[in-house]
Amino acid sequence: ELEATNHSSLNILILEGEELIGAMQNRILNTSVLLPPMAMTKIPVSCTEAGRWEDVSPSFADAAEMVPFSIRSGIKNRVSDSMNFDGTRSAGQGEVWDDIKQVESDLETNSPTSALNHTTSMYREISDETVRSFQLLPDQVGATVFIDGRLAGVDIVSSPVVFQAFWAKLMRSYVLDTNRVGPEHARKDVNHVAEARGMVSEILGAKWIEFDAVGNGKDLRFQGDETAGSALVYENRLVHLSVLSNRIGAQFRKK
Repeated sequence: ELEATNHSSLNILILEGEELIGAMQNRILNTSVLLPPMAMTKIPVSCTEAGRWEDVSPSFADAAEMVPFSIRSGIKNRVSDSMNFDGTRSAGQGEVWDDIKQVESDLETNSPTSALNHTTSMYREISDETVRSFQLLPDQVGATVFIDGRLAGVDIVSSPVVFQAFWAKLMRSYVLDTNRVGPEHARKDVNHVAEARGMVSEILGAKWIEFDAVGNGKDLRFQGDETAGSALVYENRLVHLSVLSNRIGAQFRKK
């Protein structure tokens, strides 16, 4: 766990998978958190730098990155399992490190401290070029993302302003995984709209389980054969909905 202090008079949203760099090891958020104003909150995190055990700074900084979609998919399922089992939000540290090693292997990067940020930084320019090819629509609050014709995930937040703030790092998390597959694996003639509507139907029909959230709000969860989802809700308003494909995420992690 880390201690996060919000010195402002507003709630602050941190998304699952966002990376914090510095201190003794780089970390990622295991779940989305709405930090209460003028308060300290203990937030569940996982290490993304297995080979460093010394301080490089007194505090953490925003890395402006999220873990790749495939790692986030595994984390979502393991955190949900942990919540159902004992009420904690463990992402399985060993599995997180294994997933990072697989990303490094697939993308042929080599960090001396096994830092995920080393890999994301190396691919930042390529990822940003892809992200710039997408144009945000007026009042857009979410996106359904396909990787090589396969529906990978859905992310929705509370407002267009919030979505614009997270858009680039969120998309980079999906884009990085596209560099790990070849064009021969792409699906052809995909009806993206029909598949997106199918995902919406699955979300609406899922059996959601409610937990108290870390920080403000409620944390809703569901796990299905094909997908797993989480939703952070505050004062009956959706703050962040994330539904990710189990099958596609597992294909990346188990090579």
